[in-house]
Amino acid sequence: MAADPPTDWAVQDWLIVVEGLADRFHPDDDSRDAQRGWHLLETICRNCDIDPAEYVFAIDDDWGPTAADDASDEAIPALHPADGFDDADWQLVADAFCEIADRDRPTPRTRRAERLAEAVAAHELSVTLRPISES
Repeated sequence: MAADPPTDWAVQDWLIVVEGLADRFHPDDDSRDAQRGWHLLETICRNCDIDPAEYVFAIDDDWGPTAADDASDEAIPALHPADGFDDADWQLVADAFCEIADRDRPTPRTRRAERLAEAVAAHELSVTLRPISES
């Protein structure tokens, strides 16, 4: 059984996912990925008690690795998006992090997005790479 990707992220970490999903998909895009991406965005916002139409006002532009390391009580234990998330959903989360991390100008948020993308990728590798003895 595969381990779940890390989900002890703070609200601001999840808002990086929301921001990346919103940047990635145009509202008029009716592709299956876009529909799922908008659904994930709404689910994450609901679990963070943030109106999906107003998430941008909740974003802390200074949120980054240092702030995340210092924030011990801001994690959302009740928010466990892996409930109902499948591998395709986690791929959308990883893509959302990359959407933010790949911006031209590095910021604390882009550095945090890189770190979180690595955490999701590490999970994906642990799921897809099996020891030779299990083959």
